[in-house]
Amino acid sequence: MICYLLTLSPEYSLIYKFLEKMIFIKRQNTFNLVMFICFFLFPSHIVSEKSFPPERLLSVDEAFKVSLSSLGNLLIISFKINKDSYIYSEQLTITSENNSINHEIIGIYEEIEDEFYGASNIYEDDLSIHIDVESFTDEKELSLSYQGCLKNLICYPKITKRILFKRIKNKVNSFKFL
Repeated sequence: MICYLLTLSPEYSLIYKFLEKMIFIKRQNTFNLVMFICFFLFPSHIVSEKSFPPERLLSVDEAFKVSLSSLGNLLIISFKINKDSYIYSEQLTITSENNSINHEIIGIYEEIEDEFYGASNIYEDDLSIHIDVESFTDEKELSLSYQGCLKNLICYPKITKRILFKRIKNKVNSFKFL
């Protein structure tokens, strides 16, 4: 019960004063023991129930749904971004054999002040990436990397997906995630 009371409010000093006045916690040593038990032995209660409500947590694949399509000589990578999520534009890259691939991002970004990256551009709405494959060999493997966050809860680690595509006569013939 005491542990639960301590997790209800961020103003722990007010709770501390309240508990000092209670009859069953008169001595400082007893209070220190209670604090130790609550915050060091049961921290998962504080984190899991208060900071990260389970109903709001999403997997990376739920937060960012990625799909592939083609149009003529364009390979199109589409992101459907959950309404409570965003992707960092600086962390969105496409490479092949560690070389950057020319691409065009179709989407609207917004500048934010991020606690980890400072001033950052983010995509909160759906976006697509267009890659002209006309100059590529008939078969190529690409690496798509991105990183984003679930607003005010967690940031996901950088995700890398491999894409294999084949083309015939300058048109994308087949494509898939590996």
